[in-house]
Amino acid sequence: MEGKRSVRMCCLCNERRASLSRPKTLQQICRECFYLAFEHEIHQIIVSNRLFTRGDRVAIGASGGKDSTVLAYVLSKLNQIHDYGLHLFLLSIDEGMTSYHDDSLQTVHRNQIQYGLPLKVALDRGVAFLKADKLVTGHNADDIAETVLLNILRGDIARLSRCSSIITGEDGPIPRCKSLS
Repeated sequence: MEGKRSVRMCCLCNERRASLSRPKTLQQICRECFYLAFEHEIHQIIVSNRLFTRGDRVAIGASGGKDSTVLAYVLSKLNQIHDYGLHLFLLSIDEGMTSYHDDSLQTVHRNQIQYGLPLKVALDRGVAFLKADKLVTGHNADDIAETVLLNILRGDIARLSRCSSIITGEDGPIPRCKSLS
């Protein structure tokens, strides 16, 4: 009889087969538990960092890529579940270039319909037009690590503390939040 591989069960629910190993915790978990854990972590980041205030108008920087698509989905869902009282808007940039960005904008338009969120195409002007209180971007921990390394390599020490913060630009016209970090 050939060697039989043991089936690993999810270490969180112990009901379903583990389908992935989380790099952050090394836990073997199922897809359903991963979604719940991920959404819980984003909620904890929002609450512990006091990212929003009830009634905030929050522009979600939407590139059409996977990070901003996940961000739009999770913020929309958490806003409903936890009753943050946020007014969410998708905000995108149309650089006027064809090919890649056209596909990305199509994804953003699909997200607009799927999540029922208003969409404005532009960034700084869009934030002003929407009278947004905050801009949320899909930057994740890898993006921040890359920015930190680039700033070190450039010798731009002044930007190091800003680029690693969850909220930046508080002294400017609009704070920017990185809730996926």
